[in-house]
Amino acid sequence: MTRSLGAALRHCGIILLVLSAILGMGLSKAQAKDKSGSEDAVTILVYNYVQAPAKRLIEAERQATAILGRAGVHPFWLDCPLPLPEDGRVCRRGFTAVTFRLAVLSAVNRSPLVDPLFGVALPPDFAGVYYDSLPPLPAGDQSQFDADLVLGCVMTHEIGHLLLGKREHSIAGIMRHRWGPEDIRMALRGELVFLPEEAKLIRSAMRVYREPRGVKIAASRPK
Repeated sequence: MTRSLGAALRHCGIILLVLSAILGMGLSKAQAKDKSGSEDAVTILVYNYVQAPAKRLIEAERQATAILGRAGVHPFWLDCPLPLPEDGRVCRRGFTAVTFRLAVLSAVNRSPLVDPLFGVALPPDFAGVYYDSLPPLPAGDQSQFDADLVLGCVMTHEIGHLLLGKREHSIAGIMRHRWGPEDIRMALRGELVFLPEEAKLIRSAMRVYREPRGVKIAASRPK
C-alpha cells in the first residue's frame, strides 16, 4: 500500500468517526416538526472541532445566512457543544424538517486524494470546512472581519452542494470550482452568491425535502 493511499484511507476513517459521533439514528425529515414557522427553514448544526472563536463563527454564520436567504433558504444555526451531551437531542436531530450538519475541521487530516482545498460535502446532510485552509485574502484585505466573511462563503458553498444535490460546480458565483482574487473581493462586497438558476433549483429542492420521502443527495467534492 502506498503512502498516499494509506493517507486517504486514514482520512476516510476520520470522516466516518466524525459522522458516527454526530449523526446517530435521528428522526426522518418527514417526522421532524418545523418549529420555525417557515417552510424554507433549515437547521444547521455546527460542530466546532477546532474550537474556532465563537465571535468568528457568528460573523461567518451571519454572512452565510444573508447568501442563503437570497436563494430562499432561511437557516437556523445551532452551535453544539462537544462532546455532545447524552440528552442533546436537538444537537443530534435539529428542529426543522430539513437539518444539515456542518463540522469545522482542521486541514491536518485532509487527504489530497480525497478532499479539495477548503471543504467537503457528503450525502445526505453532512458538510465540513477546513478552518485552517481557507482561500487567501487579497493584498490589502487582511482584517479578521474579512476572513470571517470568506469563512461564511466557504460554509455556504458546502451547504450549497447539499441543497443542489450534485457535485458539479458553476462557472461563476459562490458555487464556482476555484476562487480567484476577484471572487474573494466579491465575497467581501457581499456579491458572491448563487446564480439565479441555482437559486431556482434550491427552491425546488426545498419543496422535495419536505415531501415524505425526502430527496436523495449526490456525493459532493467541491473545490
